[in-house]
Amino acid sequence: MRMKVKVTQSCIDRFNEWDRKSVRGHGYRLNCLVAQAVRELFPNAGVGFHIIDTHIEGMEFVDRIIDLPHTVTEQIRLLDARRVTGYKPVPFEFEIDVTMKIIDSISIGQAYKVLSESPTLEFICP
Repeated sequence: MRMKVKVTQSCIDRFNEWDRKSVRGHGYRLNCLVAQAVRELFPNAGVGFHIIDTHIEGMEFVDRIIDLPHTVTEQIRLLDARRVTGYKPVPFEFEIDVTMKIIDSISIGQAYKVLSESPTLEFICP
């Protein structure tokens, strides 16, 4: 299933609020802009440099990850260096491929409901 992920100003605001209060680097995987954007569908999601880890209970790591496009890994790299460079994120969008194994584990009906109502996630028709 192809999905569009929208990192909105609201995601950026939540990230900035967390960043102001956080101990440097602590909890970044769970509070990254991308994790904020996918949280409605994957409530425990964390982000590594190249992946979204959906943290779906009972699934093997290899089955629960979603690869991130290069443009997003570049955004993450810029965010990682933000305290030195002064980089300020702006809203952006990207597409991901979510396996049916992941979708089935959260119920396809629930997935479509979230995707139809979410300001940060959108189903892309094949």
